[in-house]
Amino acid sequence: LLDLVRIDTNKNKVTYSDIDLRRLIVDTTATMHPQANAKQQALTELISLPNGDLVVHWDESKMRQVLINLIANAVKFTPHGGSITVTCCSTEGKQVEIKVIDNGIGIEDNMKEQVFLAFEQADNSYTRIYEGVGLGLAITRSIVSLHNGTVWIEDTAGGGTTVHMVLPINAETPKEKDDAENLGC
Repeated sequence: LLDLVRIDTNKNKVTYSDIDLRRLIVDTTATMHPQANAKQQALTELISLPNGDLVVHWDESKMRQVLINLIANAVKFTPHGGSITVTCCSTEGKQVEIKVIDNGIGIEDNMKEQVFLAFEQADNSYTRIYEGVGLGLAITRSIVSLHNGTVWIEDTAGGGTTVHMVLPINAETPKEKDDAENLGC
């Protein structure tokens, strides 16, 4: 909750630095393996970057928090034995798309925007079986927005959810809307 308040009041400034995108994804995914292993889930990365690596200009700790939020949600809402894949690609050296894809329970169409609001979850009933207060995606959207990026949710073919993030390689530069829609990776 404090993270969300800090982001909303700009007390939690963004500190941009050059970071190795592949390392950020691989290291963050590795920290989530124990949770996925506890549910016998396959957690993998598919990274397609020019020359195998890419340096991005982001706030590393905030983007690590975003990835942890998204992977933790995928683990939580994917059944035992399911799969979660983190993909990453770039286009023409301007934009990066990161997806967290799962074969979990999915999200109803009418909830795909609402889950990004603070304290909202796809099932807000008192009988829901999944724990949490509904802040992870609100914090995620705030951080991605601070990086001049966008985040949205789509259905995964065959069931589940895909969370897309499109960010400029240099987060201090605004993203180009047309590029975000045409990444296709």
